[in-house]
Amino acid sequence: MKWLLWIIIVLAGFLILITLIGYLLPKEHTVSREAGFHQPPEIVWKTITDIDAMPSWRQGLKSVKHLPDRNGLPAWSRSSIQESFHWKR
Repeated sequence: MKWLLWIIIVLAGFLILITLIGYLLPKEHTVSREAGFHQPPEIVWKTITDIDAMPSWRQGLKSVKHLPDRNGLPAWSRSSIQESFHWKR
């Protein structure tokens, strides 16, 4: 019976520790990335926003499928080697 009490205390301690760590994490997170290209901005923008052509240049991306619009905005589903992800533009 004593060992059961110790197991409960240890589990409660882990839960408290995980909760405290969660409170210490930032509430907002921003990621940015810079790159230099030897092409005009218009060509770069056209390339990265051409959803249908993404599998030809993006590593690990198998396919992109158009979905019905969501709230009046176009939507796609992508399938990669490691994951499947649905997003809207």
